[in-house]
Amino acid sequence: MMKTITPLLFALLLLAVPAAPQARAQAGLVPRFALPESGLRLERPVQNGAFFDVLGRRAAVFGYENRPFEVWAYPLKLVSDVELSFQIEDYPGSFAGTETVTHIDVRPEATILTYTHAAFTVRQILFAPVDEMGVVMLLDVDTVRPLTITVSFRPDLRLMWPAGLMTGNIFWDEAGGYYGIVEES
Repeated sequence: MMKTITPLLFALLLLAVPAAPQARAQAGLVPRFALPESGLRLERPVQNGAFFDVLGRRAAVFGYENRPFEVWAYPLKLVSDVELSFQIEDYPGSFAGTETVTHIDVRPEATILTYTHAAFTVRQILFAPVDEMGVVMLLDVDTVRPLTITVSFRPDLRLMWPAGLMTGNIFWDEAGGYYGIVEES
């Protein structure tokens, strides 16, 4: 007997990514908006090896400030090794997010990691809705040249300890557009 679990919980939305030096919204992107603020705020430069988390009751992000992070929808780890990289048009090479992250801003409503370069500033806004099973990542981008942002990750789909899958296999369903996991039982 096969069981299939298909979580659709990791959302990536982009905020008004300018395609040229003028900041203009592109079709299909979320328009830029002001984030509500609770008034509570801790901010500082990123520190190597410092842990951060973004918590809801049913989902979370766990990681270190200068390394890739993982996303959970309890009791399932959805993805790990989530990281950004940046490619400036007509510029050789790309820039890893782990090398360009400079600042962290932690608030009850969201955690914001800021990536900086002479040609761009990207604010990665992460939040987990309090009672929903999911995590949202918004990217607020200011750039002087066209910029390609790549979000890479490794699908994990693993249950929390002490549970585990006997012979778990991960697959991608192209027609359905989702990752799945199967377990022989």
